[in-house]
Amino acid sequence: MDSLRPDRDDLDLYNSRKNKNKSAKASAGKRDDIGNKKQQVGKAGSGSSSTVNAVRSSEVRAPVAASQSSASPLVVSLLLLMLLALGGLSYLYWQQSQTVVGLEERLSSADEFIGQSKLLLARLEGEVSETGAELMQTGTSAEKKMAFLESEVRKLWGVSYDRNRKTIQGHEKKIEALTKKLAESQKSLATHEVSLSALKADSDKGMSVLDGRIASLSGELSITRAEREEFLTQFNEKLSTFDSSTQEFEKRIAALQARMSDSAKVQLENQESLLSIDESRRQLIKRVIDLEASLGKLSSSSANPGVR
Repeated sequence: MDSLRPDRDDLDLYNSRKNKNKSAKASAGKRDDIGNKKQQVGKAGSGSSSTVNAVRSSEVRAPVAASQSSASPLVVSLLLLMLLALGGLSYLYWQQSQTVVGLEERLSSADEFIGQSKLLLARLEGEVSETGAELMQTGTSAEKKMAFLESEVRKLWGVSYDRNRKTIQGHEKKIEALTKKLAESQKSLATHEVSLSALKADSDKGMSVLDGRIASLSGELSITRAEREEFLTQFNEKLSTFDSSTQEFEKRIAALQARMSDSAKVQLENQESLLSIDESRRQLIKRVIDLEASLGKLSSSSANPGVR
């Protein structure tokens, strides 16, 4: 806090005022008498002493009031800071106590959970041991069943393979024979077509010759009726022989076409039987693959008895 003593500047100001008063009073006393001068001097001395006391008291009170006015906000601010610090500390203490209570509750719940987990682990260990023994028993029985199934599959595979192999070989032989017959039929058909084309060419040629002869004979006036009838009979005979040969050739062509259709039907039936054989083979292979997959699952489960 500040001192109660007046400052040096205030003292200098007071001394200068005092000197001014003294000089003014001295000049006034020269015009008066000595008695009045003494009275005035006494009065001036008493007045100056009272003035000095008043000035001193005012000068002393002014720093004290200033110090009190400057100290009161500082004290209030310090008190407010202390109150705020106490409030913050109390809030922090309450928050820490709540955190500790929550941690204690979580710790107790964690202890309960650990105890329950230990019980569950013990129960699971017992169940795993029981299931391991059961899996060992089921694994041995599954191995026996799989051995039996493998033997049955081998038997079925052998029987079906032998039976289908004989059937397939028979169908292949039939297909080869039908292929040969078809080739022969195609060759004979080609030869018949060549002969038919030659016969048609001959008939066309004969008809053209006949037309020419008819034209030439009709142009001749000396031709007789008997010669005409003989020529016509010969022509009719040749025409009938041509018709008969043509009909016979058409019959042979129809027979060849029938044989070709029969061979095509037989070939289609053979293809259908081959498709059915392939389908049965695919089904058998799929069944064997499914059995092998189930065997792999059973073997993996028996190899890992601890896995549930």
